[in-house]
Amino acid sequence: AMLFGPRDPSFFSHQTVAAIGHLACERPEQGLALALHSIALNSKWDSTYWVLIAAYTLLGRSEDAKVTAEKLVEIYPEASASRYDRVLPIRNESFRKTIITALKQAGVPD
Repeated sequence: AMLFGPRDPSFFSHQTVAAIGHLACERPEQGLALALHSIALNSKWDSTYWVLIAAYTLLGRSEDAKVTAEKLVEIYPEASASRYDRVLPIRNESFRKTIITALKQAGVPD
């Protein structure tokens, strides 16, 4: 989809999903790059923010993760680590725990 439909209005979502794949495969740099492209296309989708928070945390960029967490809560006041733990469709328990831990470390409410 990303190769054939870069003008697709939902292209940002494909980039975010690809970013999640990179994070799951322990490639946070590539995940971050795709998530940043996604957020540039649509800065209102909460999923891209949790991906950015995880990527920043995995890269040791805690200040960037905190700023991104503040933005997530600003655009999506219902955001919480416990909510994401319940709703994220990630079967790999270890990877999901990595995401949730990153959210908590960045200051997303529990």
